[in-house]
Amino acid sequence: MGQCIDLLTNILFLLIYMYLNVFTLLCILYIMTMNLHISYEVSRLFIVNNSWESNHVFK
Repeated sequence: MGQCIDLLTNILFLLIYMYLNVFTLLCILYIMTMNLHISYEVSRLFIVNNSWESNHVFK
């Protein structure tokens, strides 16, 4: 009986561990994509501002 319970708890811990790993991976991926999106927006704004400033200076 004791061995059966040990096996079940091991499987349960393994499942929880797997779910946590998947969850953390998804979180990391989500954060990375958000960061990429934000950095893309910032760089686009920066490029637009730079081009506007350079045009302004030349005019």
